[in-house]
Amino acid sequence: MNLYPYQETGVEFLLEAPRRYLADRMGLGKTVQALVALQRLGPIDPPLVIAPAGAIPTWREQSRKFGVPAPPMISYTGFIHKDWRRFGRPSVVILDEAHYCKTPSAQRTKAALKVAQSADRAWLLSGTPMPNDPRELYTAFKMLWPDLMPEGVRTAADWRDHYTKWRPTTFGPKVYGTRNAADLRRRLDTFMLRRGLRDVGLEIPPVRVDVQFLPYMREFAEELGRIEQTRGLDLSHAETRRLLGVHKAGPVAKTIAAEMRDRAYPAIVVMYYHLDVGGEVGRVLREAGLRVVGFDGSATERERTLAINTFRAEGADVFLVQQGAGGTGVDGLQDRASEIVLLEPHYSPEINAQYIKRVHRIGQDRPVRARLFAVDGSADAGLMDSLAAKVAMHREVFG
Repeated sequence: MNLYPYQETGVEFLLEAPRRYLADRMGLGKTVQALVALQRLGPIDPPLVIAPAGAIPTWREQSRKFGVPAPPMISYTGFIHKDWRRFGRPSVVILDEAHYCKTPSAQRTKAALKVAQSADRAWLLSGTPMPNDPRELYTAFKMLWPDLMPEGVRTAADWRDHYTKWRPTTFGPKVYGTRNAADLRRRLDTFMLRRGLRDVGLEIPPVRVDVQFLPYMREFAEELGRIEQTRGLDLSHAETRRLLGVHKAGPVAKTIAAEMRDRAYPAIVVMYYHLDVGGEVGRVLREAGLRVVGFDGSATERERTLAINTFRAEGADVFLVQQGAGGTGVDGLQDRASEIVLLEPHYSPEINAQYIKRVHRIGQDRPVRARLFAVDGSADAGLMDSLAAKVAMHREVFG
């Protein structure tokens, strides 16, 4: 089996200590590094991989590709719904996309980290170890590296006060900056390996991320007013975001259709969050004569594979996919597309970066353009400001 030198380094890193966090950026092969490390442990009791459901096919594919036995795997949801205590004390527990275990009170976090805590070895894998701010690193420290906690820091609130700048709001604490970032980075370096393409000597064409603002839409404001008047109360932020997405869908789809008529690019990936937003985008694009494939969160593994293969074989112009379903575990889109649109950007800049990595990854031979569409003067504008602040925090912690 031929690994890149940096992957050999990653395998050695995992084997060096009982508790490790491999946080390589997307596309560097964290899965294969973990598989090879398992193989080199030699005969052991069955390990356990806990991963998002959408990532399990990738584990199977990588096992076949590299000729490594596939370990027992279960999704986070399946793990919780079963009696997780029956898994006992596995020899090795691998938590893929370990940032799923960032919320201290979540059942998923408690169960998965408890089993990892009891295992002989625990390997955490994630290209986005801190999707938003330093609070999300607390649970891993608390349960797997408690000896590295700062003196006097015992609770999640202590951790928040020690490592973040925050202010109270009606929705709870709002983090807007970091404290003691150099100290946190030093502690992370004790057990975390995080590398990007340049760090490992790999180069791909650059990516440009643009925010494209649409004018505030009168129809959107009028619909919000009608709904709020009917209900007699203000809409929630989530409902407002959904309606905003629906109103963006038509103009964005028409923009894409016009660009493709002008042959601005041969293919494009479009990501959305709400099903009705994706439905409207697909309708407008198809009416414009474009071939559209893709899937949402209800798709089977076979349906996912068929859509990806159809797009790669030039059987479609647009790959339209729901973010949660296509943000991880989807490879090959870079063969056709160097354009990607995030119609409803995520609150986390790291998650948005993961979405963009569907086309900006090894194998891409063209410069990539990613566009985040926002409506001027709406909740979108606040989201763009929030994303910029989170990017700054991430740079302070990880360099």
